[in-house]
Amino acid sequence: MFPRFYAIVAAGATVLAVLGFLLPSRGRLEIVWPTVALALTLLAWLWLLPAVNRAIGTPAFGALHGLSLGLDLVAMVLWLLALLAAFLRADRA
Repeated sequence: MFPRFYAIVAAGATVLAVLGFLLPSRGRLEIVWPTVALALTLLAWLWLLPAVNRAIGTPAFGALHGLSLGLDLVAMVLWLLALLAAFLRADRA
């Protein structure tokens, strides 16, 4: 389940970041938010998820899982902010 989740989030953040670079905007937050979300998603997916899986059943699992959830939450908020900014920008055009 999680590889699919991370792939969807990474694809969405990538699309938003590319659109932020290609479309004219009044600010750079349309680029920064999805780019940071993408970086956090890749960090959680490629580095943290394997560490969490290896730590199942150990005392380190709770801390690693909490960190993973925190990164996911921040990435999702940034992704939603980027979507909102894109919709507002499209509405002004």
